[in-house]
Amino acid sequence: MTFLVSHLDPAVNERCGHRMAVDAVRDFGPDIPGIQRIVRADDWLLIDSYKADADYIADLHRGVRVAVLDDLDALDRFDCDLLINPALAAPEASYRQKTTAQLLLGPDYALIRREFRQAVSPVITERSIAVMLGGSDPTGLTCEVARRLDDALPDAMIKVIAGPANSSIPELEALAAERPRL
Repeated sequence: MTFLVSHLDPAVNERCGHRMAVDAVRDFGPDIPGIQRIVRADDWLLIDSYKADADYIADLHRGVRVAVLDDLDALDRFDCDLLINPALAAPEASYRQKTTAQLLLGPDYALIRREFRQAVSPVITERSIAVMLGGSDPTGLTCEVARRLDDALPDAMIKVIAGPANSSIPELEALAAERPRL
């Protein structure tokens, strides 16, 4: 599998680089033939980007097998071979109107690292809530969500889980230092 990202964070390459090709694409769109050359004929191209519009996906699909990871259902069509939306309320009826791709919908298809799937669930004796906004949180919402939950739920422990590509880790650590329930 080839995984194209707009920014190649060292943590992503370290975690995935030994199992799959990881390439950075700075400008989505103009170099579609170049991207198609990167992906081997027997390989898959996984697109996980809000920058990829329907035309971009369709253009790439003309030359390679394409899987799309989507969580918004915001495009008018998905010209791909496989469409993945791990949300509990993934809109199957809407997707069926927009694609002939195989659909992998619902939490059974959540992209959760092996160490989290295999982790033993601790016995929780207190009310707690987990905050996970993806591995990198490109919109920088983790701190704000944690702060608001801490304010709104004074009797709950707030567990924040951030991936190594999250640029807000120093701010999260500072927030945790000033708020004992984080």
